Amino acid sequence: IHLDVTKAAGKRKISELVEESLCDPIEYYNQALMELGALICTPKSPKCDLCPVGRYCRTTDPESLPVKPKKKERKIVRKKIYVLTDGSRIHMVKRGPDGLLANMYEFDETLPAEYERMESLGQYTHIFSHVEWHMDAQMLYVKEGDNFYTIDQIENELAVPSAFMPFFEEAREKLEKEIE
Repeated sequence: IHLDVTKAAGKRKISELVEESLCDPIEYYNQALMELGALICTPKSPKCDLCPVGRYCRTTDPESLPVKPKKKERKIVRKKIYVLTDGSRIHMVKRGPDGLLANMYEFDETLPAEYERMESLGQYTHIFSHVEWHMDAQMLYVKEGDNFYTIDQIENELAVPSAFMPFFEEAREKLEKEIE
């Protein structure tokens, strides 16, 4: 079948061929097909010379099957992350109600006009199905302001995406060392 197996026409053709080939008892047939696909007729490096039903096979290029659409390349987005702290609490921003990570909390992406000092929190790449965030984070010590939360509040009350957790963990360690 040289049709895209993710489209309706490809699925329909596969169903027709399966219906034509069914035999009793169906359980053994299903098991045999699964074993054949798992061990012999694999998508990469099929073992045609070992295939027990090879004489019935109609394909001339088994490695080209199944036909699937090419995956889109993920978009790469570079982000500068600023973890603002007053020395014990961390500033968090709630994302909007729409789009990726809607209504979750994140760190700032805008460098504040004033800060006392800056420390690197490192780099991290978070991969979503359609986009990669290549992030570089800095922790900035600032004076008090709005929307600052304790470590406990962030861990237990705020929805923080896993994309930002490496920076949160690093910031928490730095703050805990300072408090000691």
